[in-house]
Amino acid sequence: MSCALTSVGVGESDLGRFRMFEDVQRAIVFVLAAAVVIALGAASATSQPDQRGWRVIVPSPMHWTGLGLSVALSGFMTFIYLFVGSVRADAAQQMRILFWLIVVFGLGAIVCAVSIRLVRRNGVGWRGATIAFNGPNGKQTRQLSEITRLDHRMFGSVIVGFHDGASVRLDPNASGAAELIETISGMLDAAAAEKTD
Repeated sequence: MSCALTSVGVGESDLGRFRMFEDVQRAIVFVLAAAVVIALGAASATSQPDQRGWRVIVPSPMHWTGLGLSVALSGFMTFIYLFVGSVRADAAQQMRILFWLIVVFGLGAIVCAVSIRLVRRNGVGWRGATIAFNGPNGKQTRQLSEITRLDHRMFGSVIVGFHDGASVRLDPNASGAAELIETISGMLDAAAAEKTD
């Protein structure tokens, strides 16, 4: 390899820098792979308790599909990067692009795993006019009539605020979340119309 690179005008010092950059890329790929494995473990670590009669918000198939495909693509590309490589004339450029694709899909897997973990950690459920969720002081059960605000955030999450300042974050893409948001929104609209009358 060094013979071919020196024949096209790449010196030994340039070759040393290229090898050092290659080692740094491999280290980043290994750290990213470890982070993906940790995120997968955290996402699936706890199971939801069975609450008969409660509608529980859980990660949707979109969450799981995003996680599975991101991990699969990142793993496949990592295998190619580490063990297959390229023999084409533009191999260095191909490997650089592949490296950044691995980083992007690895970060996508981490984002999906964190989203799944947040939905499961919040443990939001409702039955009739009662809502339950995991707050800072453990499981909290409130009445839907205690909700005073429904804020839509820039990155898609929805914050449900209560009269005493407590709040819970909802992922509108989670299974069951749209129905709860619609119920709360209708209740808040009805309360606002009642105040104006």
